[in-house]
Amino acid sequence: MNFYDSVNQHLAITERMAAEKEERISQLPAGTLRCWRNGDHYAWNVLLPDGREIYLPKSEHATAVQLAAKKVCERELCDLKIDMEACRCYLSSYLKGAAGRNNSVYANSELIALAAEAKARNMPGFDPAQWKNAPYEKNEKYKKGLVIPTASGLYVRSKSEALIATELDILNIPYHYEQIHRIGGVELCPDFTAWCEKTNSLVLIEHFGMMDDARYLGKFTYKINVYTSNGYIPDINLICFFETNDHPLDIRQVRSKLENIFY
Repeated sequence: MNFYDSVNQHLAITERMAAEKEERISQLPAGTLRCWRNGDHYAWNVLLPDGREIYLPKSEHATAVQLAAKKVCERELCDLKIDMEACRCYLSSYLKGAAGRNNSVYANSELIALAAEAKARNMPGFDPAQWKNAPYEKNEKYKKGLVIPTASGLYVRSKSEALIATELDILNIPYHYEQIHRIGGVELCPDFTAWCEKTNSLVLIEHFGMMDDARYLGKFTYKINVYTSNGYIPDINLICFFETNDHPLDIRQVRSKLENIFY
């Protein structure tokens, strides 16, 4: 299953979860619970849909519990809607990109033939080795976190990043570590920026290592939204690796994905 299919599947699951949350909310009491301090104790008010605010006595404890559950459901529903919007944005961008590719050099036999001839003649062009060693604008924040050495002597932030860097070196793929990019008005520092000789273009590589952390998922969703809204499509010019505590990064998956994109 490719990334597009995974996102499509995730969207379907998220839509079902959102529908279930909406159904659950509709079954709970109307209004929004408000808690306020009254001396040494808390009192409860309920803001009704018509704008009235009424006092909720302690004898209505069960109602208060239901309204609290409703507030939690509403917060979770909001997060699901953000997730769904990010998925739809990615899917839309992917399809637009696919349509553009079908009408570009990928579908033009004459351009393909001329490009092959240029490569065969070793005509002057981009020098990957020169690019790899050229200075670049690098993330200078949190330098103390660069504690894991790679085989090439680069220091990175995690063992998983070291694994990815090592595979890039083994496959002879030139890259920059934590190069600063300004994308859609946002400053981002993908873990790796690599040069793809196959497509003569840059490919961004991100490692998302805490996919089982709720707060981290919010940052992930935001980042993916920025990327996909500005022409970066996973498995085309953006490579994403994922990890949780129960599912650590697999070197076989890293190697397979890198070989598929770069060769």
